[in-house]
This record gives sequence, C-alpha cells and structure tokens, in this order.
Amino acid sequence: RFIGSVWLEKNVTDDFAVLGIFIADMEFRNRGIGTMAIRRIIKNDLPAMNTHKAVLRVRESNERAIACYKKVGFKESRRYLKSEIEIIEMEFIG
Repeated sequence: RFIGSVWLEKNVTDDFAVLGIFIADMEFRNRGIGTMAIRRIIKNDLPAMNTHKAVLRVRESNERAIACYKKVGFKESRRYLKSEIEIIEMEFIG
C-alpha cells in the first residue's frame, strides 16, 4: 500500500542534498512515520552521497511538517517569499 515518498537529491557539484517528503495517505499522518523515514534516509543516504548536509523548503503555514523537521534536527536557515507564499528553508548538518 502506497502511503507516501521520501527522497534525497544531490547535484554532483553541490555539497548538500535536498530532502523531499510527502505522506499522501491521511490515515498515516501524525504517527511518527515521517520522522522515522527522514531519520533513516539521512542516516543511510547522506553518507552514500558524500555529504553531511541536507536542506529542505517548507511553507511557513505547514506547522506540522516544521515540527517534524525540527524533531529530526533541521534548523531554519532563511525565509523568503515565492509567489506571495512565505517559505522557510531549513538545513540539517550531521
């Protein structure tokens, strides 16, 4: 059963990877699955990508996701507007 996706992407010239996650099935939200998936992909895949840094972008209004990212160890690095939407950029350095 598909409930969502988590991924890291890295350009060969960058010293960081970009994290993406989406829990599509509402039944599986707020159960710690996103936190677990992020911790696992960071632990397993960041070293394989030869980096120790991950970044992500999230809407300021997505408080549930921001709380999850902070729990994993992401910290806010900057804010900006994109198409009139407040975006928070966060980074993890492990």
